[in-house]
Amino acid sequence: MVQKLIDALRARVAAYERHGDTGPLLDPAALAETQALIAAIQTDYGDEYVSAISAVADLHWCRSGVLGSQGSADRSLAVGLFAVLAAIAPDRIPETARDLAERQDDVTDRFRAWHDAESSLVQAHRSRNPADLSRAVDVHAQLLADLPEDDSQYPSLTNNYANALQLRYEVLGELADLHAAVDAVRRAVEAVPAGEQKRAAYLATLCLVLRLRHEHTRADDDIDESINVGRQAVAATLPNVTGYAASLSNLGLALRSRALARRTSGREDIDESVALMRAARECTPPHSPAHATRLSNLSLALNVRFQLTGSTSDLDEATVAAEQAVAACAEDDRRYPLLQSNLGGVLNARYDHYGDREALADAAAAFESALAAAPQEHPLFKELLSNVSSARWRLFDVDGAAEDLQTTIDIGSQLVDTAEPNDPHRHMYLSNLGRAYRSRYALSGDVADLERARTATGAAVEALVPHDPRRAAAQSNLANVLTDRFERHGIRADLDGAIAALDAAVADTGTDNPERPGYLSNLSMTVHTRFEAFGDRNDLDLAIRYGRLSVARNDLGVSDLCAYRSNLGLCLQDRYQLVGNLADLSEAIALFTQAAAPAGLTSRDRAKYRSNLGLGLRMRFDRTADAADLDAAIDAASSAADAVGEGTSERCRYLSNLGAALHARYEHAPAVSDLDRAIASFNASIAHTPADHPGRTTYLSNLSVSLMAKYFSSLDLADANGAVRAARDALAGSHPGHPDRAAILSNLGAALRARSQVPGHDTDADEAIRCWSTVTEMITAAATTRLNAAHAWADLAAAADLAAALDGYTRAIELLPVLVWRGLDRTDHEHLMGLYVGLASDACASALQAARVDFAIELLEHGRGVMWGEVLNARTDLAALARVNAPLASRLGEVRTTLERDTPNGTSTQHR
Repeated sequence: MVQKLIDALRARVAAYERHGDTGPLLDPAALAETQALIAAIQTDYGDEYVSAISAVADLHWCRSGVLGSQGSADRSLAVGLFAVLAAIAPDRIPETARDLAERQDDVTDRFRAWHDAESSLVQAHRSRNPADLSRAVDVHAQLLADLPEDDSQYPSLTNNYANALQLRYEVLGELADLHAAVDAVRRAVEAVPAGEQKRAAYLATLCLVLRLRHEHTRADDDIDESINVGRQAVAATLPNVTGYAASLSNLGLALRSRALARRTSGREDIDESVALMRAARECTPPHSPAHATRLSNLSLALNVRFQLTGSTSDLDEATVAAEQAVAACAEDDRRYPLLQSNLGGVLNARYDHYGDREALADAAAAFESALAAAPQEHPLFKELLSNVSSARWRLFDVDGAAEDLQTTIDIGSQLVDTAEPNDPHRHMYLSNLGRAYRSRYALSGDVADLERARTATGAAVEALVPHDPRRAAAQSNLANVLTDRFERHGIRADLDGAIAALDAAVADTGTDNPERPGYLSNLSMTVHTRFEAFGDRNDLDLAIRYGRLSVARNDLGVSDLCAYRSNLGLCLQDRYQLVGNLADLSEAIALFTQAAAPAGLTSRDRAKYRSNLGLGLRMRFDRTADAADLDAAIDAASSAADAVGEGTSERCRYLSNLGAALHARYEHAPAVSDLDRAIASFNASIAHTPADHPGRTTYLSNLSVSLMAKYFSSLDLADANGAVRAARDALAGSHPGHPDRAAILSNLGAALRARSQVPGHDTDADEAIRCWSTVTEMITAAATTRLNAAHAWADLAAAADLAAALDGYTRAIELLPVLVWRGLDRTDHEHLMGLYVGLASDACASALQAARVDFAIELLEHGRGVMWGEVLNARTDLAALARVNAPLASRLGEVRTTLERDTPNGTSTQHR
């Protein structure tokens, strides 16, 4: 159509120049053709654009000559268009126009002004250099200041001014430029009567700048108005002109932005966006330079719809469209970096959903190609650099390569240091840098990296206004760092701050937002950490509830679902440790098994889930004595340790877990080789863990247990001394809220008890009793841990101090109700009863030895009452009820099952 209009205008001019025929020039249809042609062309300064501008300018120039004094409007328009040609194709200006320009000062001045403005915009468009951009803005502003609003060129010049402001905003990020651009293009729209094609073009510009302002400020009014004027632009544009595809695309982008901002109600918007992008692609010929952009925009819309719905067909189509867009664009085209970057984003989404490492590597390659094709002055250079940084971090997360992590930190530091305070992407640079510092802290345990992470993630949150949709992700990152700080330093304010940040992230995220499960899982684990530290059982209740919510959706990506399952498993495993409900442990093991199973997992993630599985299997062995579970636990722990880098904090944790499984097998079937391997594993963990790292205390305590076992075998005092020393070091390194502190104190007591039999260590027994007495008062400890400590206290004291022994037994009997609570099923009750079947009798015997007959009877009755009343009577009553009222008994059974599943009851000493 464009070429037909150009040919028609040239024929009119030729008829006048060759034959003096003025009819074709003055025909009203000629003006309609010029308007249609201007509306149909793309401002890309290519050959078609030059030919069109030249044809329109020639026609108006000839008309001005024919009309004389009545042709001032034609002459003004022609001069303006010649100014455009002077900047990009001066040879296309007729000689007569040049001669006249030299003879008439007013024409010369205006010609030069238009030439200066248009050439400045062309240069700014091509270079994106801040100086060129500012010159284009200033030249247009000065020209407009002297131009009456009723001048025929006022709307066009005002729209160009808005374009210059928009370009400068895209490079410098100054919100004031967007405000000025919106105001300018509003004036352009108002200056053109409804029905004219160029008004549709100005509406399309207004749609664009309003969308950009919404994406900066998140103002709902802007995106709603953007969509409204975008619809007007589409309605006012003839479907058979080139500008129609651009109007469709602009409206589609605005709808996509609103769908992202309002995910809970964004389905209709994104469906319409996809339809518009497809229509824009179909309206754009494959040979058109705009075809690649249309394909990339379609890919963006499809990718958002995939995020909202989980439709893999959308993800596949988005991938194909993004690849086609890159293939359709030359590498030296200024759009190439953006198209490659968009392809990288879609490939990232494929990795997130499928766990396909090849997709992640391809995404990183796309981001690298985008950056390589962009000069440093490219308006998207920082964003492209940030994409490379994020891609390197994700590769590190998969492969654990230290050079990838270092590159991430180097790039992140550069971006943060050079970002202006009002840079719209500054929060992203800060959050990504904080995440990278946290990863390096996890590897090295260097507390300086932890503080750097805290500073960066905190600044990222502060850089965003409350309720900004991007703020939730920043708050989640900050919460992770604050939790690490709590685990390192034991400061409760850090933990409460983490939970508050995650509460806000969840509250600001709609129920259908794909990021919400991740925030819920993080919140689950952070609340669980607070439960471990302070023992509020409501926290464990919340942790399990949030964990179940995080895995409830059926559209989760593979890697995310595995992570959330593993986290929920840890909470359930901890509840089993507290109350002994085997159903919790069985569910946890099933979740760990599911988490470690998918083929697309990264080696580091699989190692983490395998290590957790090993812990669960070892616990089940402790309960059932099934040697197959123990062998499987050792295999899982060993494979986890082998899968991660030497000397990393992850490997230290997995080696400690392996050591615990080997020690358990030694106790089950004594083999010195297992004990030696356990001690070697613990020593390796300790050797590569910083002195103030929170995990070190657990590794030392575990080493103490194995050295004590070795002492019983070797009777070498050095082993007993080593066990006591390791336990003391562990206690010294644990803050009062440390989740393993009860176990550490218990282990220290056991080591002291063993050494107390050696001459010269008479005070060890008293210190051991003090350790166990302290454990019995720790409400955050598991009931079995507290009861075992009380029993050990009484047993050790019985030989020398009957009063102390009686105190220990009394405390043990008092703890029985905590152990056998009504939420347990019959099998769990019987198991726990078997552990302490002689406790009441021993307590009674101790009281009798102390000549306290009445108290002896009281202890015996109390112990028996707890053990049998809680276990048998509750069940017998339910069975009897079932015979009388089966529906009511069934309902009570459902209530009991719910309580067993959701009631919080304890703490954990496991690692995640």
